[in-house]
Amino acid sequence: MSSIPNNLHIERRHFDMLIEVIKNTCPHHQVWAYGSRISDKKPHRIFDGTDLDLVVLGENPPVYDIKNALADCNIPYPIDVVAMQHLPPFFRCEIQRKYAVVYPR
Repeated sequence: MSSIPNNLHIERRHFDMLIEVIKNTCPHHQVWAYGSRISDKKPHRIFDGTDLDLVVLGENPPVYDIKNALADCNIPYPIDVVAMQHLPPFFRCEIQRKYAVVYPR
C-alpha cells in the first residue's frame, strides 16, 4: 500500500483506486497532483466536487488511457489529467511550485 503524500488531500480509498489505475495504465511514468487538493495546511477544507488535477511526466504519456480508466472507477469527483510535455512553460513553473508526487512513491 502506497502512502498518501502529506500535502495531498484525498481519502485513502480514492488514493488506492488512483494508484491502481496508474499502475495499470502508465507504470513507467511519474504522476504529480497539483491544484486545489494540494496544501500544507492542516486541516485543509476540500469542498464537494473539488477536482483532482494530475500531471504525467515523461515522453508520450498515455493520458487518454488514464482518463478512460479513471472514468470507469468510483472516485466521486472530477479528475483532470494532462501531460507535462504539452503544457506551456509558465504553467509548468506554477505546477512545480506546489505539487505532490503521487506515483511512484
